[in-house]
Amino acid sequence: MHNGIKFYEKLTQALFGKPEEYELQHRFFNASCLIGSIAAIFATIINLFLNITLTLTLSTAALSFVFLTFYYISLIKKKYKLIVLPYIFVSLFAFTYIWFINSGSNGPTVYVIIIALFVFTVLTDGSNRTISLVTVLVTVSVLFIYEYLHPELILPYTNRESRFYDLFFTALFSMGLVAIVASFIMKNYHDEREITLKQRDKILNQNREIKLAETEFIKSHEFTKSIISSAQDGIVVLDLECNFVRVNKAFLKMTGYLRDLILGMNIRELVNNSDGKEKKRIIDLLDNDQFKNIEWEIISNTNTI
Repeated sequence: MHNGIKFYEKLTQALFGKPEEYELQHRFFNASCLIGSIAAIFATIINLFLNITLTLTLSTAALSFVFLTFYYISLIKKKYKLIVLPYIFVSLFAFTYIWFINSGSNGPTVYVIIIALFVFTVLTDGSNRTISLVTVLVTVSVLFIYEYLHPELILPYTNRESRFYDLFFTALFSMGLVAIVASFIMKNYHDEREITLKQRDKILNQNREIKLAETEFIKSHEFTKSIISSAQDGIVVLDLECNFVRVNKAFLKMTGYLRDLILGMNIRELVNNSDGKEKKRIIDLLDNDQFKNIEWEIISNTNTI
């Protein structure tokens, strides 16, 4: 079963184009051209089998060749937008001609035009869709009215049997064609939807990763700010004799001393050299219980204690 599905996918991609190379509408146009050509060949075979007029047989054979040409340009040359409207007009011209030589409204052409209208609607969009729909409606209206006014111009079937088999096989083929086209559209719709959902999930995962990265960045930023904040606090390094070995700018700013003056000075000397309010302020600064923005470190000559 799995192998059968794989084979079907490979076959449709080979005949209609790969999704990564052809957009959905382009692939549908490829399918329409190929299936239209096959349908014209099938009609030619029916015409030969029923011994219907040679003109009609040659017309369906020529139409098959024209559709194959469109298929080649679209699939191999990868150009389809410029030939969508020509494809529609050629089809309508062929249907109009076949209408007159294949019993008009009593023949199978009406079925074919209805299917063609469905195909044209899918193939076009915007102004092209409006043009194609209006053209089809006008063409069908003119054909019915003209047939009503000039029934003698319509070439009828030679017998009831020919009409029965022509309508029967065309109706069966038309229903099969509708089923194939609908299946093609639905399959590609689900494929496109699956691709879209996968892309959405991928984007959501990327967003989650971005949010996590942002959270980590905020944490890192806060940590950096805390380091900077710590660096702005007073840092004091004393040796075992309580002499100043190292101080940072924040501590110098707190005490008002120059670095060269305080380095090597004993902490007692710093206090004794200050008097009055200055002495009290320095004592308060050096008291961890009252002012906690001083980081103390006592070191020996070789090690930190």
